Amino acid sequence: MKKILFISFITLLFSCQPNTDNATLENALHGEWFMDSYSVFGTSNPNLTEEYILWDINTETNILTIVNYYANQGFGYPSGSYNFTYTTNTITLNNTTYDYEFIDEKLIIYDNPAADGPMMKFSTKENSCTNNPLEDLQWLKDIKFVLDVNQNANASQIIQYNYNDECVYLVDSCYSCPDNLIQIYNTAGAIICEMGGIAGVNTCPDFFETATDKRFLYNDVCTDNELFTKSLEEEYGCVNTKYQIQIDLVDDFAIIHSQAAYNDLVTGICQPEIDFNTYDLVIGKKGLTSGNDTITYQLIENCNTNNLELKVSFHQNITTEAPNLTYHALIAKLGDEQNLNVEIIQVY
Repeated sequence: MKKILFISFITLLFSCQPNTDNATLENALHGEWFMDSYSVFGTSNPNLTEEYILWDINTETNILTIVNYYANQGFGYPSGSYNFTYTTNTITLNNTTYDYEFIDEKLIIYDNPAADGPMMKFSTKENSCTNNPLEDLQWLKDIKFVLDVNQNANASQIIQYNYNDECVYLVDSCYSCPDNLIQIYNTAGAIICEMGGIAGVNTCPDFFETATDKRFLYNDVCTDNELFTKSLEEEYGCVNTKYQIQIDLVDDFAIIHSQAAYNDLVTGICQPEIDFNTYDLVIGKKGLTSGNDTITYQLIENCNTNNLELKVSFHQNITTEAPNLTYHALIAKLGDEQNLNVEIIQVY
């Protein structure tokens, strides 16, 4: 494990031995580092995917090998081999000297970010999610084997999350059992959080509020999940959107994934810049035979398929107007293979 303490020890040890070439040191920089984020001018760009940018830092040869799948977008150093020099807190590459430090086992490389210089954050492979963790991580494979053996007796789950910029695995070996202890592991198989048990512990009280990228790896418990929805009113200050925005649909809906599509399809006084990196917009039209008081939304994720159903409830009154209303919901970005259906409900 890469530790700041280790660097400090090396610095102290070799400060008493002059003319030592630090390229021969076992430095914490040495190894493969996968870029998690890149920010410059206060903006993070792009949305990096695991293993899309790799820095393989060899402190013995002073050769940095970069694999960069974003190079054709003009982002970062292109793929190739680079000579570099380093000290205990700086690394010089292509005549640019960067500072670096280690925070929570992550490598942070930066050049005066206070003046809008670049900041790059890296993690090692052991902190990154693998494509098939139930096969790639032997300790997790062993846990799954035990859960399989006990499958008829206890319902159980293994769920992958991103927590504090680290890939972690929640293991619930007896779903909904009284006094069951839920444990959360890092990729090395160490327990980092515990919840429940006879003592009712909770060593990571912020986990379910801050953990992201939920992915079921093993689930013999089928419990549909209710997910959040937001509105253009609450997020962007639009007003009375059921009347004030329009889309050319008849008793149908569309899913809008980009600002360009929104600008092209949606008309009316509500024209915000929507964060489509975070949201998709479900929007539709419904013709009604009586007046409407309000519209409510419930988004359900099917536990077997991970597909979504948006239940749109029109709460009607007895007035004789027959409005043609626009409904909408901002939802978390859909997965590449995730489908969504809309169910219309009229409540009197």
